[in-house]
Amino acid sequence: MLRWSLRPAFFVLLLVVVASCSGSGCSGCSGCGMTPLPAGFPQASVIPDSASVRLTRSGLDFIGANLGSVAGAALGTSGGVITFTVPPSSANLTLATADICKTASAGQCVADINVAGAKLHIDALAPANGPNMEPALQVTGTVPVKIDDIPVGVSIFGIPTCTIDIGVGNGGCNGSTPNMTYADVPVTATLPIVDETLSPRNGYSAIDTTNAVVNATIGTGIVQICGGLCANIADALKSTLVSQITGPLTNTLKSQLQSQLCTKANAMTTPPCPDGTLDSDGGTCVFQSSPSTCVPTLIGLDGHLDLGTLVAKYSPGNSAAVDLVLAAAGAAQPTPNCAPNQVIMGGACVTPSPAPTTGYTPNGLTLGMLGGMLANPPTTCVPIAPNAIPTGIPIPAAILTDSITPWSLSSGPDINLALSGRYLTYAATAAYNSGVLCLGVSTDQFQALSTGYVSAVVPSIKDLTFEPGKKSRPAAMAIATRPQKPPTVLIGGGTDVNKDPLLKITLPSFAIDFYVWSVDRYIRAFTYTADLSVPINLQTGVNPKTNPNDGIIPTIGDLVTANGTVTNSDLVWENPTQLGSALSSLLSGIVGQFLGKGFSPISLNGAFAKYGIALDLPPDAFRKLTQGSDDFIGLFGNLTTAKTGMKHTDLALLGTEVHPEAMALETADRARFPKLHIALSSPDDDGSVPIEYSYWIDDQPRSAWSTAKDVVVDNQYLFLQGKHTLYATARGVGDPASEDQNPAEAPFLIDVLAPVAALDIQGSNVTVDAYDYVSEDAALTVRYRLVDEAGKVGAWSGWQHYATLGTLAGGNAQTIEVQVQDEAGNVADVNGLIRGRPDPTLAAGSSACGCSTPGKPDAGHVGGLAAFGMIAALVVMSRRRRAGGALVVGSLGLVLSSTQGCSCGGPNAATEQ
Repeated sequence: MLRWSLRPAFFVLLLVVVASCSGSGCSGCSGCGMTPLPAGFPQASVIPDSASVRLTRSGLDFIGANLGSVAGAALGTSGGVITFTVPPSSANLTLATADICKTASAGQCVADINVAGAKLHIDALAPANGPNMEPALQVTGTVPVKIDDIPVGVSIFGIPTCTIDIGVGNGGCNGSTPNMTYADVPVTATLPIVDETLSPRNGYSAIDTTNAVVNATIGTGIVQICGGLCANIADALKSTLVSQITGPLTNTLKSQLQSQLCTKANAMTTPPCPDGTLDSDGGTCVFQSSPSTCVPTLIGLDGHLDLGTLVAKYSPGNSAAVDLVLAAAGAAQPTPNCAPNQVIMGGACVTPSPAPTTGYTPNGLTLGMLGGMLANPPTTCVPIAPNAIPTGIPIPAAILTDSITPWSLSSGPDINLALSGRYLTYAATAAYNSGVLCLGVSTDQFQALSTGYVSAVVPSIKDLTFEPGKKSRPAAMAIATRPQKPPTVLIGGGTDVNKDPLLKITLPSFAIDFYVWSVDRYIRAFTYTADLSVPINLQTGVNPKTNPNDGIIPTIGDLVTANGTVTNSDLVWENPTQLGSALSSLLSGIVGQFLGKGFSPISLNGAFAKYGIALDLPPDAFRKLTQGSDDFIGLFGNLTTAKTGMKHTDLALLGTEVHPEAMALETADRARFPKLHIALSSPDDDGSVPIEYSYWIDDQPRSAWSTAKDVVVDNQYLFLQGKHTLYATARGVGDPASEDQNPAEAPFLIDVLAPVAALDIQGSNVTVDAYDYVSEDAALTVRYRLVDEAGKVGAWSGWQHYATLGTLAGGNAQTIEVQVQDEAGNVADVNGLIRGRPDPTLAAGSSACGCSTPGKPDAGHVGGLAAFGMIAALVVMSRRRRAGGALVVGSLGLVLSSTQGCSCGGPNAATEQ
């Protein structure tokens, strides 16, 4: 029997092209993240033509030209050679009997098939030309074969007479032993692709192995018979002996073909076969209604997908999961249904004169696909949305033909793929019902989510972390999302990611709770609810870690919010309306970071790489298709074996534009958010091959590929302050394989918040306590100056490193002023009274701490303000019980004293800015 474990060489690449996983769905594929569906996906929930795929005529030509080498790699054999054992048999000759391989020893009766050296052609046959009037794939050509030694015992009139040795291939006899090299053996395999009618595979595509035709022709000219007189006798009867070899060979090939195309029972699941089928004694699933018929292999995938693992990097603990299927459906459509030896002229099938004799057709091959997705189990974290199954989805005309306009490559496309917009919205609703959008993201997963950075938008957020006796430092934050309605998906032209994105995903009524870590627990600061729209374009890219073989990656435009409201905001002081409008920029960075790092690229070439081929996706590979009232995402690509050298990337950061006033709550201005001016280049950009570039920040999604070299980076993510890294990479235009896998890097800093500083004054000794949201303590610098009792202001000291500053000696000075500067040049200015001395320049009759109050109010006025402060504090306390009233009273007291213009010194009485 044949000694291989994968599919026969004649169609292995086709199945790889249609889907990288098959058989029991993705359950056997490394890295798929799926587990088997023991009972299969429920038939009642499948959606016909959710997607459709086509191998064009040029695609079939590519597969035929490379099928040998690809199949050799797929079989995992040395040099692409597979073997099978010639079974024992007997041939009745006129005067004698030949017993073939009945006395074979080790190494004899073994056929070598050099699959890698095959020369093959693939045709798509219209039903009228296929076996049993079925559409089919037909593989014709030659495969190199050799059999070194087949022992044949010859008996004449029943008396054992002698033994001869037969060799198959090119060569001759070395005495009585064949000495063979490979000879090309003509082969034909015709594989009908039909609509399965038996449950539970009804509606899916099936390769009709019962009516499959497999032929291998071994001519007498490549058969060598060695062994003296008996050899001479047998030589006259070569044709009879050859039939005894080719017959078992053909039968074995066909039986293996049938075996490989049957669904195998999975002993690790219960039940081991899908509902409606049985496990036969041989470990093959068969139909209950027809126990002699095996269940055909699923051309595609199905399985139980743990969506929680997809978001685990940013939202650990999410338990969302779905059951899904996306597999070939129905009979193949070999459009334009031409017969062998016809050509297409004027859009019609024509038989030219003189007619060719190749037997080839100009047809391509299209398959519709059944899709489905069900939340399993449904979540309790969202209101479950009804999800009606779409019906009547058509196959776009572009998937039934070979040409597409415009098309930037000189040949092809080889593969056409369409994904229905209605199916995408249905799948998005199923994912929503699974709870995958119920996310919990904290500072642990996203460093920019802290009270320090968020305080640029919500200044009072940092006050919620107050702890008595300690100076408040940046605290952790968390967000929890609570979507209230399922997403919608709209398909656009993809011409501009912000104005005309390929995908516009809208999350209506998307609620986000913001939490702050305070007094050893998270407290909710406010809830932001809005309709969020995320514009997305698709392109290809390489990442050495996540998609070294190239994959589809998103380009994200600006997040758009509508109908934003802020609720549950009693703990913060900001105006809810202003707060809602300012939060969109913060959320855009979080969404981009989540999409950039939380999801891995969709790898297309991972399944192809080990076969030495790749899918070439030019810039116009992704596009919108429309058929009737349905929209589709179209993907068009070419198959290639070309290996191009990788390009090198150079990146220069020419400047950083930052407007601090445009990043505050009340003055936020998207048009004036930070921007980077960069220069892109490559030493490979010598004019021989056009070069294009893409860039990204941190783990954000990439920019669109462009040949522009002088670029202004304008990204909402730049609103998030911190230390960032800009990456850039180069490749040949539309050539994913040439992308630089070592991107250029340029670190940069966005920081508009001054350090936070306070003074601890003990007698004449002053200690500076400072920190910054972005810069480390070691990067802060400090300077100071003293004011003596006469009011004379001294000179500034030199800038000193904060980490080594030590205690400052105030001497006999009356006051001290200290400035703390971060890496971005932001300066915090604090001052304090040394030993609590009254300032002699102030009026003596003002206040007990030496403060002067504008307007010189009388005692009654001061008492009125104090009373007002107490009343206001009590009111605020009653509204903020969850945060701790003492926190708010203290803050309000500082505000009131500032309103009066009072600045008091003394131990721990410094101003914090």
